[in-house]
Amino acid sequence: MNWERFHYICRRTLKELNDNETINECIERIEHSTGSDCYGESVTNNSISKHLLIKIKNKSERTEAVKALHIYSEIDFSNLLTEPMHFKRVIIYLLLVFIVFICISGIYHFMVTPAFLDAFKSFELTMPSELVFYQDYWIHIISVILILMLLSLYIGYILKSILTFKINQLDSTVVRFFLFKQIKSSYSKILDAISYPVSVTKSNSQLSSIDEHLNGVEKIGMNLATEIYSIVEFERKRLVLQSERLMRILSVLIAIAVISVIFNFVASAYSPMFVLGEIM
Repeated sequence: MNWERFHYICRRTLKELNDNETINECIERIEHSTGSDCYGESVTNNSISKHLLIKIKNKSERTEAVKALHIYSEIDFSNLLTEPMHFKRVIIYLLLVFIVFICISGIYHFMVTPAFLDAFKSFELTMPSELVFYQDYWIHIISVILILMLLSLYIGYILKSILTFKINQLDSTVVRFFLFKQIKSSYSKILDAISYPVSVTKSNSQLSSIDEHLNGVEKIGMNLATEIYSIVEFERKRLVLQSERLMRILSVLIAIAVISVIFNFVASAYSPMFVLGEIM
């Protein structure tokens, strides 16, 4: 479910809710009405917006559910939580680097190296160790670069998925071991802020920093919708910034690895030429 549809359902439920109908029944009726289709399709059951609606429908206290509907009807997450990361240029850059690497290494392995090997054999000379090394381990070098490339692209895919804001996005191994701590922290804070109006009562030991802050805000009578929006906006910016920073670092590391391998390719190719030149 997209955010436009979610906010529409919250607003309309508040208008149509009456004493003869439970909140669950009212939301179900509006959610499946043709009018809701004007605000987008309800297709992703693991989306946060769908999860929030389920939480509202399952609220035991009617007043608490109405209160949550009021808060969500005042917040517009439709643009705030759909800003895509600018991965396209980074991914194109990585693909171009890898294609260049494959082309150069392929030419070296299949055309340059055999010519030098034949020349050394004809002159009955010992082949340079660099030349032998790259000839023997060429496939291994290609494999390592390919693995690094695929890992970077997969991390980019995970980051893009995180910015779709679906539940259980922090459970994978890649997220735990490869993503910056700031990325995971910002994402958790965004979820805590969004879910606060429907969160169940927690003990003091279970409260996150966002829960404690919003609890204090609520007690002194500040507008929860405004504060939740501000927190999500700030953490969203940090999340995008840190995610793009991670992708830049990965792209630079891959570029350095590829350039280093190409440099050694060229160096090992020219060293035999100098040896043969002296002999000739």
